Amino acid sequence: MQETVLGVAGLVLVAVSLCFSALQTREVAKQSRINNGIGSAAALMEMNNLSRAWHDRLLEHPSLRAYFFQGKTCAPDDSDRSAVVTLAERVCCTGR
Repeated sequence: MQETVLGVAGLVLVAVSLCFSALQTREVAKQSRINNGIGSAAALMEMNNLSRAWHDRLLEHPSLRAYFFQGKTCAPDDSDRSAVVTLAERVCCTGR
């Protein structure tokens, strides 16, 4: 009789443990979804900041637009060369 009672009690405890484990798993999944959303929002914000910084540089130096959008070549003796090269490096290296 005692073995039967202990067996039933053990089964009940296993069932309760499985239910608790299922609840924990559901909460972890919910937290993962929330964290993924936060990570995505942070990535979009970073991309927006990079884009804004790029356009701010072009607003500060409107003569540089032609090099990036109209295909103007940049000769080695060009007065804008250092600014064009630096801005191009910045744009190319932000994706790393």
